Amino acid sequence: MNFFDIVIAIIVCYFAYRGYKNGLIRELGSLVALIAGIFLAIRFSDLVFSIIEKNINVDAEFIPVISFAVIFIAVVVLVLLFSKVLDKFVKVIKLDWINKFAGIVFGVLKTILILGGLFFLIVQTTNKLGIIEDSFFNKSLLFRTFKEIFEFSFPYLDHITI
Repeated sequence: MNFFDIVIAIIVCYFAYRGYKNGLIRELGSLVALIAGIFLAIRFSDLVFSIIEKNINVDAEFIPVISFAVIFIAVVVLVLLFSKVLDKFVKVIKLDWINKFAGIVFGVLKTILILGGLFFLIVQTTNKLGIIEDSFFNKSLLFRTFKEIFEFSFPYLDHITI
């Protein structure tokens, strides 16, 4: 283990703590809110675009951004409110400890995938540009492990080169 591994471990510990503090329901709720917000904003921004265009006097170049933002914010707020209500319900029925433990696991897994994806991009970029030697990455236990977990989780990315 080297200094870089220690930094990675600290990041994982932070997100494990955050997962404990928020619990699985709120952690999962924030992820679902983000993904659903983006998906629904892309899918339905044309509908909101036409409503804004007809009813509000706004410069036409800003309407796509406004319509995307309106849907995204509405979806995120609704999903987060739902997850907060569900979180309160779990506390009332005394299952909070399961929620918190599962939040730790989810926080760690989410961090491993995010860092693994970042490491995948770093390796792809540095191999192409020759910025950092491979020996730097090979000395880090967590760097290699997280990158391999990411590549295993998303095998179709093997063929992508930057």
